[in-house]
Amino acid sequence: MYSNSITAEKKRVGSDKEITLRRRNELVGLAEAKLKEGFEIYHWAADIHGINIELKTNSAHLSDFWVDNWYPASGGRHVLSHGTIYAVMGVEGEEPHGYYHHDTKTAIFINTEYYGQCKSW
Repeated sequence: MYSNSITAEKKRVGSDKEITLRRRNELVGLAEAKLKEGFEIYHWAADIHGINIELKTNSAHLSDFWVDNWYPASGGRHVLSHGTIYAVMGVEGEEPHGYYHHDTKTAIFINTEYYGQCKSW
């Protein structure tokens, strides 16, 4: 069943694709804390042309698009991912923004569920 959703962000948000490991760890901690607050947590490991990318989000809207557009990774949740995307909504005091840490292959989206930007990263 599809949910009809109007996202607050209708285009790409500001981004920083060269964050430090320290900043990456701060943002992942923030994202994981937000995910632990709620009962709606969506997790999907996708096979994107042979690369396993894991999405962790509290957005049903984003999860629906992710699952509909990518095949599941072989082994499902138990596969070692090549990269991880955190996308969390409802983080107080944070502007919508995307971050990426190259060495750990980690993307973090805060307060945006714009699928177009998430899928391209």
